Amino acid sequence: MSIELPKYSIQETHEESKKLNKIFPVILFLLGLIAGYFGYKIFSENSISRTVERNQILEQLQTTAQQKVEEMAVEISQLNAENTIKNEAVKNLQNDFKTQLNIQNNLESEISFYQQLLSPNSENKGLRVFDNNIFVMDNNNYRLEATLVQKIQKASIISGSFEISVIGKQEDIKKTISIDKKEDSKYEFKYFQKISLDFSLPKGFKAEQLVVELFPQNKKSKSVKHNVNWASHLK
Repeated sequence: MSIELPKYSIQETHEESKKLNKIFPVILFLLGLIAGYFGYKIFSENSISRTVERNQILEQLQTTAQQKVEEMAVEISQLNAENTIKNEAVKNLQNDFKTQLNIQNNLESEISFYQQLLSPNSENKGLRVFDNNIFVMDNNNYRLEATLVQKIQKASIISGSFEISVIGKQEDIKKTISIDKKEDSKYEFKYFQKISLDFSLPKGFKAEQLVVELFPQNKKSKSVKHNVNWASHLK
C-alpha cells in the first residue's frame, strides 16, 4: 500500500526556493557594498595615515635642510669676512713692501750719490753737474732736476749762475731754446745743490741735447759746460 504526499507541499517548497534564488544575489550585492565601504574606509584611513607620516617626515627633512642652509650661510659669511681680512692684510703687506723697497732704493741712490761725491776720481775735483733727469709732465711740459757739486776736500762756499738750454730741430731746422729762468738761475753751495726747473717746449720741436752751463762768480774759476743726450735722460 503506497502513501501519497500532498501536492501542495511540493509546490510550496519549489516556490520558496525560487524566492531564495532571487533574494540571494541581492544579499550578496549588499554584503559586497558593505565590505567595499569598510574596505575603502580602512584603505582611506591607512592612506591618510601614511600621507600624514610622510608629510611629517618631509617637514622634518625640510627643517633639517633649512638649518643646514642657515649654518652654511653663516659659515660662508665668516669665510668671506676672513677672506676680506686676509686680502686686506696681504694688500697692507704689499704696500709696506713697496714702501720699504722705495726707501731702500732711495737709500741706495743716496749711498751711490755720496760714494761718487766722495770718490777721489780726477773727474770729481772741480765744479760740475753731478746728475740730471728730465721728467715728462703733460703735453710739451717737462721738469728738469739736476745736482751741482764740487770737490769736498777743503771745499768752500761757491756761487755763480747757470744757463740751461735744449738743442734740437723744428721743421728740420736746428734750433737752440733757452729754458732757464733768470731770477732762479743762481747757485750757492758748499758741497752740493739740487735745482729743479719746470719748462715747456714749442709744439713740433724735437729735442736732441740738454746743455747746462755753470758760470762761477769767482772770475779765476773756469765755467763748466755739461752736455748730455736728451732721450737718455728722459723719464
